[in-house]
Amino acid sequence: MNVFALCAGRTASTAFASACSHLPGFTAAHESLAKITGPGRFEYPENHIEIDNRLAWFLGGLDKRFGSEARYVFMHRDAQKIALSYEKRWNLTISVVRAFATGICMQTNVSRKQRAELCEFYVQTLEDNIKCFLASKKHVFHFHLDDSKHSFRNFCDFLEVECPAESLQEWDHRHNLNRSHTKWALRGGPINKLRRAIIHFPSYLTDV
Repeated sequence: MNVFALCAGRTASTAFASACSHLPGFTAAHESLAKITGPGRFEYPENHIEIDNRLAWFLGGLDKRFGSEARYVFMHRDAQKIALSYEKRWNLTISVVRAFATGICMQTNVSRKQRAELCEFYVQTLEDNIKCFLASKKHVFHFHLDDSKHSFRNFCDFLEVECPAESLQEWDHRHNLNRSHTKWALRGGPINKLRRAIIHFPSYLTDV
């Protein structure tokens, strides 16, 4: 049995992966194949639980490989909180929401107000993708972050496995916090922009 936790990101997916790592009979990982391209992007082992928000961009390939035989989890959190969390991560070197804004939405010189709007649009886009994908699936569980322990117990029932105490204890800890990212981004934002410009300058000359 393969299990995929889908989300827009910033929904405690790291904590969910840690909690799943204690489940009997399953392996669990967070974004384990995120850097793989081609068919290998979907080479997940049997009896594995994968948590990866970027799978919301690869739902066609996921459906082709696993279809309705897999079990799927839709991780829910207040959309506004997700968007605000992404806005804090805008200036990270690898920022999926900034890539969405500049590469997909073709926005340049994004203002602070536009940044907030694009983060909201990003969250809405991914959640719409997931909802559409899951509409045709047989085995779907909805996980709610605002009631994490109770929801995780129900998730274990969904998988028909025992819920270990260690799994519930994972929800007592904070994972992948924004705090350090935000401070680092505020200090290094201009430097990172210069660094990206230098890195991409050779390809710019080639394209010209």
